[in-house]
Amino acid sequence: MKNFKDKKIKLLKSEIFQILSDSKTPLNYKQIRKKLNFNFDENINLIEILNNLCDKKKIIKTENFKFFYKEKEKENLVTGILTHGSRKEFFCKCDLTNKAIPVPKKFLKGALINDKVVIKPYKIKKSIIGKVVEIVNRSKEFFVGTLYKKNNTSFVVPIEKYLKTDFYIPKGKCLRANHNDRVIVKLLDWPEAAKSPFGEITKILGISGDLDSEMRSITIRHNIKKNFSTETIKYVNKLKQSIKTDDIKGRKDFRDHICFTIDPVDAKDFDDALSVKKIKENIFEVGVHIADVSHYIQPNTTIDKEAGERGCSVYLANKVIPMLPEKIANEICSLRPEEDKLCFSIVFNIDLNGNVLSNWIGKTVINSKKRFTYGDAQETLNIKGGDFYNELFTLNCISKKLRAERIKNGSVIIEKKEIRIAFENDKPIKPYYKEPLSTNKLVEEFMLLANKYVCEYYNKKFKGIYRIHDYPDVEKLEYVKKFLTTMEITFNYNNKNLASKINSLLKKIKSENCKYIINQLVLNSMSKAEYSTKNIGHFGLGFEKYSHFTSPIRRYPDLLAHRQLNYIIKKEKAITTNLENLCKISSKKERNAIKAERDYMKFLLLWLIKDKKDTETQATITSIKEWGVYAELNEYLCEGLIPISSLKKSGNYYYNNTKNEIINKKNGERLFLGKNISVAIENIDLMKYELDLALLT
Repeated sequence: MKNFKDKKIKLLKSEIFQILSDSKTPLNYKQIRKKLNFNFDENINLIEILNNLCDKKKIIKTENFKFFYKEKEKENLVTGILTHGSRKEFFCKCDLTNKAIPVPKKFLKGALINDKVVIKPYKIKKSIIGKVVEIVNRSKEFFVGTLYKKNNTSFVVPIEKYLKTDFYIPKGKCLRANHNDRVIVKLLDWPEAAKSPFGEITKILGISGDLDSEMRSITIRHNIKKNFSTETIKYVNKLKQSIKTDDIKGRKDFRDHICFTIDPVDAKDFDDALSVKKIKENIFEVGVHIADVSHYIQPNTTIDKEAGERGCSVYLANKVIPMLPEKIANEICSLRPEEDKLCFSIVFNIDLNGNVLSNWIGKTVINSKKRFTYGDAQETLNIKGGDFYNELFTLNCISKKLRAERIKNGSVIIEKKEIRIAFENDKPIKPYYKEPLSTNKLVEEFMLLANKYVCEYYNKKFKGIYRIHDYPDVEKLEYVKKFLTTMEITFNYNNKNLASKINSLLKKIKSENCKYIINQLVLNSMSKAEYSTKNIGHFGLGFEKYSHFTSPIRRYPDLLAHRQLNYIIKKEKAITTNLENLCKISSKKERNAIKAERDYMKFLLLWLIKDKKDTETQATITSIKEWGVYAELNEYLCEGLIPISSLKKSGNYYYNNTKNEIINKKNGERLFLGKNISVAIENIDLMKYELDLALLT
């Protein structure tokens, strides 16, 4: 009977393939069943068979539950992701070839940016364009935007400008939201005859431009979860802060060693500490001690799954959205002074020249003797005295040698200005540049050393959690090269010794204005670092192998690394099996966090100048595009656009592609990167995070 049923299913699948192959458009379940020349019995479920074929990627299911044969891609249908250009262009980035096929707006068929679509390519003269045949999967169903009401018509303008559409809100779908409210809108439909998609407001976040409502809108837009589940909170509340005797069994005891933490002034989650002890002349034992989060969070528990879904902590100016509940992050696991704490440590025997003579890795217990801020530690070094000056001095000497050797071996050193905002009573008051300290570099070097050396313990049986970084994007490097020629700076590059060539280039830049702009251009040309079990090395650091081990309180991959290393040390069987998928999720969550942090910073900088319309001020040109000039206000540190359309009103300006400049034909005035200019603040749009500037002549 089983063989007979299998034959019937095989025959049925063959008929399904034939029907979908012959069909010019995707078909739904009823249409397929109607076309089938097949007698169904209670043992054969067509929907199950169709879903099984989708799971095996033999056929594809669209978001409207229609099906088409995958071989259609070879005939004349292409599957891909809808993307956008710098203007109003749309493209389908094909799954198989990675090529971008232009899709005219009139042929979108209701598709939005980042949707997975099926297109049919057409040849028009010498060009190929695509027409959306079907939307396979919507990338998003909910969007954040601002509600506008005019003449009894309501529509929501999303924050995501790249969507290039607003949402029409029918009567009865406004949820009593008022004009100018920040809202969440659910996409309902996009009828073919309609200019905009139809939406329904599902939540009111507050008034647009308000600090709290913008914080909420940014976290929702980037899928950042703020609150923890009831089950996770219950789990955490049961945890005891005190350490039992059983917890210490089998651990190396470092409690009598000189050990301390060095962190930002506002930090509460101290997940790393350093210990230093002289062994003999010029040789020291340096311990990098990391909070043993894996002791408290076991694999596949609710709190572990929730931490994996979050991926990392998110730092929004003066607010932190933690990966782990506060009781764990700031109390139980935080390496607070004068408290016994469980750690996972890597300990080096190292000489004053930074040569690692040996290392040991394992579980420990420590007691931090002091909580330094970076400023405190820097002051101790500067005055050459104070608590643990000798230990700090030793670590500082070794870190300088480590850094010099790292640069010599291929680390790229990019200098960038980090903007911070001062707060008073939870209100932003002033932006400033973070002052780089040598103690920042001190801590960084020992964290890099630890993350590098833990990779020695990964093996074929136990996969490593690697932080990988590919070579820079060639097209973006070409843009840097083209820009540098306008400054009469030669930059010839290839993959051989590329890092040293980049470092040599950045040392050539003498102009203070251009220095950070070019550093930023080079940084933008870099690939994005991500997590993987498949090691390709880390280009930016010049390391053949590199992991993330030092921040398990705020990064989930570090927690995974701790578990893998513990399995290796104890020679136990690994419990976590889907590591590569967890790495991909963490990489995605990290990108979301970075975008959220940038968006909130951009909003806060504009919020600080919301009453400065028509103010005249100085700015530095940071970017030149065909459509205008981007400039950063020297006092307020936010970036705005001077549209070329506004420039043309005051002179005959044009974009010179060869020199990457905008030039006034009348008087020869040149607008180029790094130039200081006088501007007026023309418009501040807090809803769209946009600043319009006007050039003063």
